[in-house]
Amino acid sequence: MPRSLHLLFITFLLSCTPKLTPIDQALPTRQLAGVYVTDNEESLIDTLEFLSWNQVQLMSEYLPSTSYFIEGDTLVVETDKAYLQYQILDDNTLLGNSFWVSEDTLKKVGDTPIPPLYSLSKADLNWQFLNKQFYKIYTQPATLNNMEGTMDALKENFQKGHARSGALYAQLSLLNGDTLSALEYSGASCKAGFFHACFQKGEYEMEYGKRDSALYYFNAGCTMGHTASCFMMDIVNMQDD
Repeated sequence: MPRSLHLLFITFLLSCTPKLTPIDQALPTRQLAGVYVTDNEESLIDTLEFLSWNQVQLMSEYLPSTSYFIEGDTLVVETDKAYLQYQILDDNTLLGNSFWVSEDTLKKVGDTPIPPLYSLSKADLNWQFLNKQFYKIYTQPATLNNMEGTMDALKENFQKGHARSGALYAQLSLLNGDTLSALEYSGASCKAGFFHACFQKGEYEMEYGKRDSALYYFNAGCTMGHTASCFMMDIVNMQDD
């Protein structure tokens, strides 16, 4: 084959090769480390301790460690019912810029070095993608005009592995009068690992007088470190004494 035709054939083959989507690329992400503290005595969250590239401990006796992601210079921290958002001014300073933390400036304490960029595996990228998708859904509340689209997006995100999407799907189902879906998806979200869904499912079961089932779900949430679920277990057990 003439060299010119050979090169043309190779060029054609390369043009037919599927391009990698962002979910398939091992891209590095920024991460934080160490403890950040605010001197605002009225702050809801006075301390953040970063444990890994996507896990952070809120210094609250009620919550287990939770997830976070970074988008540009914005830090987004998940809690059981909402999100906290901070601007990363530099490696040592976080400025609260969402409702619950708008008055907070957190300063890093100690000399824990900032780790290098973290190279995401495909599983990591999938986790990050699903969490960012949920954040977009969560921050664009459902209205009567877009409720069906919101529900479909949550259901799809949950089916792809995002546990918390199932819990919000359950809450919106209940608002829409669909009790069966609320019960199904809160339970499924709990079993997928979202601690607040266990609490949510336990409350639903209590409303229907299903004590043993409620205890099962409260116990699941308690085992995950959710203090409110442990508290509800005690209340249910005391009612039987």
